[in-house]
Amino acid sequence: MNDTCERINTYGQSKSSFIIGYEGIPQNLLLNAVTSVILIIIFLIIRKVAWRYSQSALLDTSEESYLIKKQRNYNVWSQFFYGNLKRHHRASAVASTPSDDNRPGAQGNESSDASYSPNLLPESMSGAPESAGGGGGGRVGGGASNLQQDPGLFRSLKSFIQLTDEDIGSVAGKDAVRYIKLQRYIFVLLLVVLVLSLSIVLPLNIHGAFTDKVGDFSRTTISNIKGESFSLWVHGVLSAGYMLLAALFMCHYSRHVVSYDAYSVNPNCLMVKGVPERLLDEAVIMGHFREAYPNVLVEKVNFVYDTAKLQKLHDESIFISAVLQLCREEAEAAADAAAATGAASSSTTPIAEPPQVSVTKCRCTWLCGGCCCGTEDAVTYYADRLENISKRLTHEAEVSKSRKLPFIFVEFATPTDASHVLSDYQRAQGHLCGLLPFNRRGPARSVHSEVLQTDSWTVEYAPYPEDLNWHNLSHAASLVWYLRAAMINTGLVLLLFFFTTPVYFMTMLKLNRINDAFQRNVATQFLPTLFLWFFSAILPLIVYYSDLFIQHWTKSTEHYAIMIKCTLFQLLMVLILPSFGLSRADEFFKWIFSLNSNDSAFRLRWHCVFVSENASFFVNYVITTAMIGCCADLLRFSELINYAFHWFSARSSAEAKLAYKKVQWENQYGFNLSWMLCIFGIVMTYANVAPLILVFGILYMIMKMIVDRYNIHYVYLPSIMDRDVHRLSQSLVLVCVFLGEIFIVGFFLIRIPGMSDARTVFMFVAVIISLAYIFGRLMVHMLRKAGCFGEQSFDLGCLENCDKTPYLPKVLLRPPGGSRSSGLPAEH
Repeated sequence: MNDTCERINTYGQSKSSFIIGYEGIPQNLLLNAVTSVILIIIFLIIRKVAWRYSQSALLDTSEESYLIKKQRNYNVWSQFFYGNLKRHHRASAVASTPSDDNRPGAQGNESSDASYSPNLLPESMSGAPESAGGGGGGRVGGGASNLQQDPGLFRSLKSFIQLTDEDIGSVAGKDAVRYIKLQRYIFVLLLVVLVLSLSIVLPLNIHGAFTDKVGDFSRTTISNIKGESFSLWVHGVLSAGYMLLAALFMCHYSRHVVSYDAYSVNPNCLMVKGVPERLLDEAVIMGHFREAYPNVLVEKVNFVYDTAKLQKLHDESIFISAVLQLCREEAEAAADAAAATGAASSSTTPIAEPPQVSVTKCRCTWLCGGCCCGTEDAVTYYADRLENISKRLTHEAEVSKSRKLPFIFVEFATPTDASHVLSDYQRAQGHLCGLLPFNRRGPARSVHSEVLQTDSWTVEYAPYPEDLNWHNLSHAASLVWYLRAAMINTGLVLLLFFFTTPVYFMTMLKLNRINDAFQRNVATQFLPTLFLWFFSAILPLIVYYSDLFIQHWTKSTEHYAIMIKCTLFQLLMVLILPSFGLSRADEFFKWIFSLNSNDSAFRLRWHCVFVSENASFFVNYVITTAMIGCCADLLRFSELINYAFHWFSARSSAEAKLAYKKVQWENQYGFNLSWMLCIFGIVMTYANVAPLILVFGILYMIMKMIVDRYNIHYVYLPSIMDRDVHRLSQSLVLVCVFLGEIFIVGFFLIRIPGMSDARTVFMFVAVIISLAYIFGRLMVHMLRKAGCFGEQSFDLGCLENCDKTPYLPKVLLRPPGGSRSSGLPAEH
């Protein structure tokens, strides 16, 4: 039967002649360790280069800077991709002030953006105190006296180790702290499971009856235990105990970490949908609320505008203004350098004209120097282009204010007022948990109710302004939006389920045909896990970008959708299909619905799950993900490729230097959570099957926590993750542990004859209870969202810090032609 499983699981054949024993795990660990060390060395080298270039940038407006940049390949990409050095300095100096607000725009002025993103020029170590309103376009003054020495690797490492949750919260918000704490809960849970499995399960597996050969990996797995062995009771009880332990951990996390202020809704504001577009008049709407709710004080009614095109023009104007300013500085530096060179030369030598800062006339890359279409003066070109964009921006701002969308944001004086109106509409709609209509009556009415069609309004708490994707609101609640979402999700399912999976590509490689012994060992033990990691890294990227095309209205909803889809896809593609030796999801579902427990094919598939080659393959996969995967997250290859595209497609050197502004990303909690939960699911599924996987699961969590702390604090822009995302992540943790119970049940079915054995009955009862608990959590979550448990609760102590940012996109909060001293559009 093992031969049959080898034909099924062609990717899992890892017999080794290079290092004898343990199915190729030692050499895979060695290869991954060497590769990860190389990646870390590359990271440290680039960080060193980034420091030197950031110091050179402090002289960017001087003639020395011009000469430096002529002699070196100077640009700022390394600083952007491998950490904002300003944050390094601020962390080491402990100069940051913690903030209680987790919303990135809560500062309410221009400095909020400067706090989280690199400025126009690297501002890392100027030595001067940070300006409260410092923007990205200011000139950096000072000379060599402002430069600071490289603190060195050990001082930087010490600064990173000394980072506290308060430091991270002050930079990335409270949601980043909650994300980090969830990682700690999962780490401690794995640590407890590791102790129990290594001290109890592993000795039982080793003393099994099937093999006693030293160095045989199968000796450490559950496949070494006979069906009549009493020790299977221990495996069953522990798998059920792990589920109970995980439930307790998640309950503690929910009660002590995810507090009331984890909501990303504003308790003082309601979002009203379904207002007739022709009657979007503030006086009429205010009059309705005053008459219908005389005891409620409405402070303001905010209309929503179609600003999608305006936002694109504004982003373009900001980028072009930054490029223009950099071109002017380069031209000034070139002129100063030419003048200095001319003064130092002989008086009889004619002074050469300063080199022109040029831009290509066509869309070819700036690297060719206009070889195919020529060049023109960059300052003149970008000034004309900025003037044209500014005119279009001013016109579009006026047009956007006339394009109102059919919903409004109503701000109330107190949360009690908002809750009163919301409760009235919830009772008036007469829905049983939002599903079954009964006892329907209209809400409070006024003389304007008929024309405003208040009976058809949909009322709910409004998200905070910073959580809204303003440029997507024009598609909100439209038929086109639902059709696009259905088409994209259907296409995603067809692509990932029926055409391409990681296993499909790996079975096509036929790595075991290599003749050389060493090359065959590397190919069959290292490359399969590396390829699986690579393809499983591409899958969530496909899901992520497809979800961007859906155009979610809020960032929290986007995180929620990405996390649930990525987690389910990865668990299916990376864990379930490879375990059963299936290459496509349709084969899996066909097998599930067409077989029964007495079918020989059913038992064969389950038998293949527990062969040692299959278990060792997943151990190797966790090793690869822990070492190469986490180091790749540190180097951020996907963002680097995106940056390289914008860098090569730039039309001038100034555009190339500022290409990083086009690839600044917020922290994608949904994406990161799904990847972490996938590895956690693999580890917990095989915790009792192959306990050694827990050692490398702990290694993965340590590496993941280190890399995420670095990226969250130094690299990514902050983002919002509401309570629904936290609750879903807790439920998915339980699902991952539940898969471990399912695999133990499968082992009992193939090793224990009959369904009446007490051990099998116990596991079925444990599985049913666990499934009921998980399903109950999900149902309570859905019913709470539908309003079946009354009003939402808020921590009134947190309401004093509620943000007063107006419900308007930032592009409408400033004058369209607004400018700073430079005369360019202001950047937020």
